[in-house]
Amino acid sequence: MEDPKTMLQEAGVLQSDGHFVGTNGEHLSDYLDFDLIYKPQNEDLKKKLLEDLVQKIQPTGAEVITGPAEGGNLLSSSLTPYLPQAIAVESKKFNGSFAYEAEGLEKLRGKKIVIVDDVFRTGHSLRKLSTVLKTHDIQPIAFAVILNRHLSSIEILDGIPILSALRFPLSSWDETSCPLCLKNIPVNTAFGHGQEFLARGK
Repeated sequence: MEDPKTMLQEAGVLQSDGHFVGTNGEHLSDYLDFDLIYKPQNEDLKKKLLEDLVQKIQPTGAEVITGPAEGGNLLSSSLTPYLPQAIAVESKKFNGSFAYEAEGLEKLRGKKIVIVDDVFRTGHSLRKLSTVLKTHDIQPIAFAVILNRHLSSIEILDGIPILSALRFPLSSWDETSCPLCLKNIPVNTAFGHGQEFLARGK
């Protein structure tokens, strides 16, 4: 089997050996853009990643797949064709967190729910969406991600198991302790949020 990192690099999903800024402002030497798996040229890669993740989800008996908007919605709707017993329910962004329409909440109640996302690093988005569900007395049974990139390969978040298709660590730093900044390595503005970072005058 081809090395997972090489596989993602060849598809353009993983950009390596650079200086990138992530969604939450963290600085990275590697940048992931899983939206690219949905491009026609990456159809084989998408199918493999989805099938590998489905193998992890199936034993849970999941009846509903949901995820943090926007990427989690796309992933959940892409997974359900492989999980005929499950439906996808979309979340939406709301006041810095997530929310569901009333109809969506009704579809979630009393069901076995798996929350999905592309990548797990800090679990920030997964935790936020799980908290939203818990405020409505809805308890997810698992998290599932394409890639677990946590340095310690953590497998449980808030008592909920994390299932993953791929697992390998990728380093990240706060901008104040970024070794790439200390070496004056230019921030990449073609991928990630480097342009916004530079616009702040950093």
